Amino acid sequence: MKETIYSDHETAPVMKINKLTLKFSGELAPLEGSFQKNFYLASLPHIRIAMILGAVFYSSFGILDAILMPEQKYATWFVRYAVVCPMIFLTFLATFFKFFEKYMQPLLAGALIVSGGGIIYMIIIAPPPVNYSYYAGVLLVFMWGYTFMRVFFL
Repeated sequence: MKETIYSDHETAPVMKINKLTLKFSGELAPLEGSFQKNFYLASLPHIRIAMILGAVFYSSFGILDAILMPEQKYATWFVRYAVVCPMIFLTFLATFFKFFEKYMQPLLAGALIVSGGGIIYMIIIAPPPVNYSYYAGVLLVFMWGYTFMRVFFL
């Protein structure tokens, strides 16, 4: 993979990064481990709060299910309360274990995919025009994942 070279000034050290992974390369490659460790430690409290808030908001929209489509509320509640919220809670619990540091991004990406998939399922089963109100939920899930939980976007 071709590297990109950044330098502000002729005398400043040259920083090379991989275009795909955005990891340090070249002579600054040894800094990558320290950077990743610092990123993990700085992000962990923020991620935990974001996961709790995400589960609260995701579950609170169950009220909208009961109002907008009472016939399908049990199907949507199953997705919300038996699939997505427990998965978010289990991922939250995983943040307290050592293995989370190594698998943080795949676990958070999994939480994002399952959460978004739940909303997509609700869009599919909801009758028109009710399903139009659930499209905003997909946007909220992606904002939650990439902005607040800090899932890497490649």
